[in-house]
Amino acid sequence: MRKVGYRVTLQLLKFGREVVGIEINPEGRFVEKTRALGIPLLITNARRSENIIKAGVERADAIIPCTDDELANLDIALDARELNPGIKVVMRMFDADLAQRVEKGFEIHTAFSTSALAAPLFAAAAMRFDIKHSFYIGDQLLNLSELIVEPGSQLINWTLKKLQSNLDLSIVCHHSQEITDLHPNPALILKPGDRLLLLASLETLKHLKDLNQPAAV
Repeated sequence: MRKVGYRVTLQLLKFGREVVGIEINPEGRFVEKTRALGIPLLITNARRSENIIKAGVERADAIIPCTDDELANLDIALDARELNPGIKVVMRMFDADLAQRVEKGFEIHTAFSTSALAAPLFAAAAMRFDIKHSFYIGDQLLNLSELIVEPGSQLINWTLKKLQSNLDLSIVCHHSQEITDLHPNPALILKPGDRLLLLASLETLKHLKDLNQPAAV
């Protein structure tokens, strides 16, 4: 559990997700800090498939290999995909050409993690947010994300004005029935299948994802 992995863990815990960590070095800098968070941390080699099985990869929703070795990350990612074909894989990479080939060939989301964006972007990708771009304004991380209004969504019949004011986000574009509007009317009412391009924080995107589902009975 290195620096990026620890930061990703903090982000995922903020989202209310269950996390299991793997660290090969028992004397690692973030081992005690991670354990202090109250999550399981296995001291083992994640490149061995039996070890990610012990961590629960076969029932996991997502896996984030984010070591400093991109080939190790790819090895872990491919093992995870073989063991759990439906798992969301988000992988740390440094080589842009290799990342492009990996994304195209294996449908694995890659992230470049040499900047302060790394941890929130890894966590957001694992949460299955459709983020197109992220950037900081001051200390605030903003994300350009696409939302498709699902059938049965709690957002159906909301106006754009209500969506923006209730969730503290900005709508950049609205698309419906082959019509794209860069300046949509705030009184427009959302329908299933509508597409929105919006700016929001990760916390807002999580809330939006929850609302874009049928209400719990």
